[in-house]
Amino acid sequence: MRQIIRECRELLKQPLPDAFLGRKTHEPFPSAPDTTPNEER
Repeated sequence: MRQIIRECRELLKQPLPDAFLGRKTHEPFPSAPDTTPNEER
């Protein structure tokens, strides 16, 4: 029983797995401040 508890405690010490939520992997596309979708046509 003590071995199981020891192993569980070691697992709980590990960092949480990375689920990509909230991680910013790239910069968003820049938007042109003067154009709207209707003006581009």
